[in-house]
Amino acid sequence: MKNQFTKILAIVICILSSTIVNAQKDKPYLKGLTKATEAEMSTVNIMLDGESIAVYDENGKRLRGQEIMNAFDSKKYMPAFYLDAQKECKVVQLNITTKEEMKIMEQMEVDGVFVENEPDLNGDFVINQPDLIGQQAPDFSITDLNGTTYTLESLKGKVVVLNFWFIECKPCVMEIPELNELVKKYANKDVVFLGLAHNNKESLKTFLKTQKFDYNLVPSSTEVAFKYKVSVYPTNMIINQNSEIEFVKYGYDTDILDAIGNHIEELIN
Repeated sequence: MKNQFTKILAIVICILSSTIVNAQKDKPYLKGLTKATEAEMSTVNIMLDGESIAVYDENGKRLRGQEIMNAFDSKKYMPAFYLDAQKECKVVQLNITTKEEMKIMEQMEVDGVFVENEPDLNGDFVINQPDLIGQQAPDFSITDLNGTTYTLESLKGKVVVLNFWFIECKPCVMEIPELNELVKKYANKDVVFLGLAHNNKESLKTFLKTQKFDYNLVPSSTEVAFKYKVSVYPTNMIINQNSEIEFVKYGYDTDILDAIGNHIEELIN
């Protein structure tokens, strides 16, 4: 199931649907766009906040914020993703879920693809994430843009800082300068910084022409994100010297430099 549904569906939940959705007619906001195929969706990242990418219901009404969350919580809709000529997702069209799609979505819940959501005390939308702190970190074998391979076993005894991100995620990009400061600060310590991106190698290399990111960047890291149950972007984690998850921060944080730095200090001193 995880191989069939693996991309980002909201602030961060990711799904890839191989079912056939209803054809769209008379939708002016779809002009010049083409509906993404399954193959295209395997390389497209979706930040479904209603602003970065427009979201419309079956009647052509544009949805934002809580309206989007309510639509998905109702299980009434299945998304169709529309791309421009550069293969960037510009519109998400919500179509009425068919009986076949409903069965698939129910199975996805069983498989743990969806994360339950609820408002906080102020009524703001929040995403509940699994409590991973103290757990043994899932094993991985990954290779960065420079050809260096990392495994969890090979990193034992070091502090490992993970950043789950993707280029199209604006909050992910916003925090990069502070993450670079961390790399500089701990350059001579046993601390390894890994940037686990959904984007492929070519996209990352293009991105780095205009944006400096000093983490060891690993392309096409969706499988690792799945292992670590990541559905919010950016997500920052720290793995201690015993390969246990020491720290997790979901979402953008203006104090991420101190949050990560303080935990690193505790581990290395």
